[in-house]
Amino acid sequence: MFSSFDIADAVPSLADRVGDHVPDLNVASGKLLSIWLPALPAPPAGWMIAQVATVPTPTRLVLCRNVSGSTWNGCGVLNLFTFTGPVPTDVIETDICSTLRSVGAESLRSRPLAMPSRHGLRVTAGSAAGEFALGGQRLRSQYTAYLIQRTSAKLDDQISDNRGALVEHNLFTAAGADTRAYRDLIDMDGAVYTALKQAVS
Repeated sequence: MFSSFDIADAVPSLADRVGDHVPDLNVASGKLLSIWLPALPAPPAGWMIAQVATVPTPTRLVLCRNVSGSTWNGCGVLNLFTFTGPVPTDVIETDICSTLRSVGAESLRSRPLAMPSRHGLRVTAGSAAGEFALGGQRLRSQYTAYLIQRTSAKLDDQISDNRGALVEHNLFTAAGADTRAYRDLIDMDGAVYTALKQAVS
C-alpha cells in the first residue's frame, strides 16, 4: 500500500470549496508547524515524516511501514491553509464528505466537533470517515477539518484584519493493517485536536 498512489483525475476537497470563497488560499510550510501548533507532539515511534516532491507540498506527511517494510501501512496528511476573507461556516457540514463521496466511499459517516472559541475567534469543525478501494487495496480513511475565522473586524490603521485558517488532517490505513497503526493514527488525530484547542483558547 502507498508504494504507488496514482489518481488520474483530481478529486474535490474541502480546501477546494473554501478556495471558492476566497482569493488567496495558501498551504503553510512544515517549517511553520511549530508556530501554528506549538503543542503538537512528534509522531509516534515507527512513523516517519516524509519528504515529497509534489507542489504544493503538504504541511506534514507521516508514514508507517508494514511489518515486512515493503509497503506503507498508514498515512497521515496534515495541511494548514491560510486565507483572507469570509468563508461560510456551513462548508464544513456540507463538504466534509466531498472527497470520500467522490471516490465512492462506503460506510460513510460524519459528525460535527465541538471546539472552544475565544472572544473574536470562531472555530467550526467536523469529521468524516469511510472505506474505499484504491489500487486494489481497501482503505479506511478519516477526514477532520477546522475552519478558524475572526467574528469581528480588528482595525489597525483602518485596515480590517479578516484573515482565517483551515486545518485539515486526513488519515488512511489499509483495511488489513495491524491495529497499532490504526490506533496511532487516531492518537495523532487527537493530538492535532488538542494542540489546536490550546492554540485558539
